[in-house]
Amino acid sequence: MTKTERQFVKVEKGEKVEIIAIEPFQHNSPEYKCCCNAVHFKKGAAIIGILTIIAALITITLSAISNYWWPIIPAILFLGTAVLLLYAHKSEKQNFYLPYCIITGILILTAFLFVILSIVLIIFIPPWSQDFVQNVRSREYADEQQKHDATRVFYTWLIIVLLIFILIGSWFTWVVYKAFMYMRDMHLARHPYKFLYTNGIKDGLEHTQNSGMSGRQHHTNGNVEKY
Repeated sequence: MTKTERQFVKVEKGEKVEIIAIEPFQHNSPEYKCCCNAVHFKKGAAIIGILTIIAALITITLSAISNYWWPIIPAILFLGTAVLLLYAHKSEKQNFYLPYCIITGILILTAFLFVILSIVLIIFIPPWSQDFVQNVRSREYADEQQKHDATRVFYTWLIIVLLIFILIGSWFTWVVYKAFMYMRDMHLARHPYKFLYTNGIKDGLEHTQNSGMSGRQHHTNGNVEKY
């Protein structure tokens, strides 16, 4: 977080001036690092973007070769959001980190629901789940017990894969979100406002990212004065 110092000075007509002075921004603060303070969140998000692009391209290639088309859709989504991660890293526009967090969060939730469904299918083994496993494995089982065993093994491995994805995806999402917070704090430190408050106005701090106003603008009757 960006730390501030507050000083109060009285001026004429009973008004109170609050000067919010921003301390120098600590880019290498431990709160902006992960992996035992070895990697900065910004760099970590860029690495995640590169790894995600590689994994997405491998998934798309293997799915096309194996004629399994259903993994291609999430792979394309990850590919697009990973490109945005690299753009956010290069342009220092923190909002481009958010699509990765949103898409990954949705897929993590979906994976969690599939874990629950797989547990139910392992317990009850409905006929349609047995047929699905046979179609995926391109193999038919004449014996009923073999069908049950093959179905249980398939969904057990599916649960393991989904849990690994949930763990890795959750950590990646956390790193990317912390990179977003770092970038936001950095912009806040670069473009602080100094406010003049009259009695009754709440303390506050904004940044000038969307403001082209310069110099000093004064409003009467208890409004904000910008420097």
